[in-house]
Amino acid sequence: MEAARWDRKQISMRAAIRSANGIFAENFGAVFSMSAFLSVVFGAIFLLASGPTWMELITTPLGFLLTAWIAGAVVRVVVDVDGDGRDDLSALDLVKSIKSKLFGLALLGIVTQAAIVIGSVFLFVPGIFLLLMWSVAIPVMVAEDRGVFAAMARSADLTRYRRMSILGFAVVLVLQLAAIGLIGWQLENVSLILASVVTAGLGALAYPYLGILSAEIYFRLIEMDRPASPPMVRP
Repeated sequence: MEAARWDRKQISMRAAIRSANGIFAENFGAVFSMSAFLSVVFGAIFLLASGPTWMELITTPLGFLLTAWIAGAVVRVVVDVDGDGRDDLSALDLVKSIKSKLFGLALLGIVTQAAIVIGSVFLFVPGIFLLLMWSVAIPVMVAEDRGVFAAMARSADLTRYRRMSILGFAVVLVLQLAAIGLIGWQLENVSLILASVVTAGLGALAYPYLGILSAEIYFRLIEMDRPASPPMVRP
């Protein structure tokens, strides 16, 4: 039985990235408008709350809430396209689509990212392993209506024996976030406000794309695990 589990079909990251690129391009208006709107709202809150160190107790959870809102909302885009082949959700639809799951998604982000950071601090490999293991936890929570730890367990099961094949997801994520961080760090020497505006704009592009890619990987994993239809027997 255990040996058979190693025979699970492997996902093609090239195909997943190509499909995510198409979905992102076709829904760019709604997705970017939603992401930019949320980024501006939360960015204004961050600026108002900047100053005392203790305010980080407010801004840090808000950061998780922002990324959870964006990541969860774009799952709805992929669900919509996967369901009827059309992309008919507006930016407002996306903003409102997961409000009932916001705090669960934010808590999921806090738990998984804390574990990933701790794993990366001690050794880089455990952090990458955890990132891949929970790479589809957000789509699981949104699409299957699961709780935080149930979504983490389901993601771990879906990606088991396939984590090397989705290593490209971690590469794309790390490269995009590293590029945004590097650009922001360089611009801080020019203007802190300019650095904030540019990184917020880049984040409004990167976070939805990563969410769409994660959702695309999730649906491909689901399709692979679906039992094949039995052959038809002629009478």
